[in-house]
Amino acid sequence: MTIDKMRPAVTIMLDKERHILVDMNALFNYEGLTGRGIGEINLKKMTDLRAMLWASLLHEDEALTLEQVSSMMKIDNVKNIGDSLLQAFTKAMPDAKGGAKKNAPLAGSTSGATVGIASNSPSPSSGI
Repeated sequence: MTIDKMRPAVTIMLDKERHILVDMNALFNYEGLTGRGIGEINLKKMTDLRAMLWASLLHEDEALTLEQVSSMMKIDNVKNIGDSLLQAFTKAMPDAKGGAKKNAPLAGSTSGATVGIASNSPSPSSGI
């Protein structure tokens, strides 16, 4: 599927080049999988990171499974995945003037993380 300019996707290299798109369908799919809404997304949790990545990739591949997404996630690309998801959230939420919001709070962040700032990097005490 071709990404058009009206749908702000973020390109990421996983098993192949893919495009993260945070749109209403992605949010519906995330909520359907987790039972939690946008206000409860926490990209510091690996299950939320995987669920949101899966939901934001379905627009390209409707048959994509959670297990396939899990196999795309590696210790050395988790930070890039989180950064890319945050970038996709930023692109998806234009301000009133039509531009992307700058440092909009990430819904559900327990650390006060903002969109555009990585919030999923494992900390030394996280055990990862």
